[in-house]
Amino acid sequence: MFYTIATFLNPTQRRDLFDNAWVGKLQSWIEVMLANCRDIWERDYVHLAPHKKVKRDAFEERLYRRKEEGTTTDEFRRDSTTGSAIPITETFDP
Repeated sequence: MFYTIATFLNPTQRRDLFDNAWVGKLQSWIEVMLANCRDIWERDYVHLAPHKKVKRDAFEERLYRRKEEGTTTDEFRRDSTTGSAIPITETFDP
């Protein structure tokens, strides 16, 4: 379980790794893994997320506006739907 949580919370992997690597019989476990990761995130990490919006200058507003237009309510949901920074090159199907 800790491997999946560490992998999911890693910004270079996120959900893309599981969507591409957990195929076949493992695919049905993705939603279970997400529910478990959310529970642990809410219990151990949500209090660490910043709650205040930082005042941005005009340049930063323009830079971040497009990224934030499609954001969801919390950091976990945003990261669970965001792709990996590194493309997946292999799949695993036991």
